[in-house]
Amino acid sequence: MKGVSITVKLPVLLTWIAMLAIGQEANRWILAVPITWGPQEHGWQFAIFTEKQSYFAGEPIPIMLVARNEMGKNMRVVKPRTAYWDMADFTIKRVGGDKVPIRPPQDPVDNMKRHVGSYSEVQVEAGGLLRIGPTDLQMMYDLPPGTYTVEAQRLFPYSRAEFKPPVRSNSITIQVVAR
Repeated sequence: MKGVSITVKLPVLLTWIAMLAIGQEANRWILAVPITWGPQEHGWQFAIFTEKQSYFAGEPIPIMLVARNEMGKNMRVVKPRTAYWDMADFTIKRVGGDKVPIRPPQDPVDNMKRHVGSYSEVQVEAGGLLRIGPTDLQMMYDLPPGTYTVEAQRLFPYSRAEFKPPVRSNSITIQVVAR
């Protein structure tokens, strides 16, 4: 009997592990290429997307973050491996309402956990994609039933390592419904 060999690229494996860490099975949607992107800024484009548009209140809301290097050259980028809070700065607004504030820390340990984690430096080829997320919006925000717009921004290297201008994502709309 011949053995079966399965080859999985490391970024794909890490994405699956990350999805399991936030309580989701490894779905193919996280491997998709975004359909819409934010504006090209400083040689980068940034996109966010979810598997679906509607979630139950309290249900995890996994969101994928992907960047595309449009610099015309390979770039090195630092990305968080574990800290949900450091993947991007999100702006969540209730439709017809105000910006949703980030959930305050429950205690000093919760505050410490928000910024503890490891980072890796990866090279993104010219025209290549960098999968930064997934992350879970319910881990960071209290989202009662309603309709929300979600945008993100993240710092990316430009021509000098110390200069990291913010790059904006596309805007998505999600709905949270009562159970």
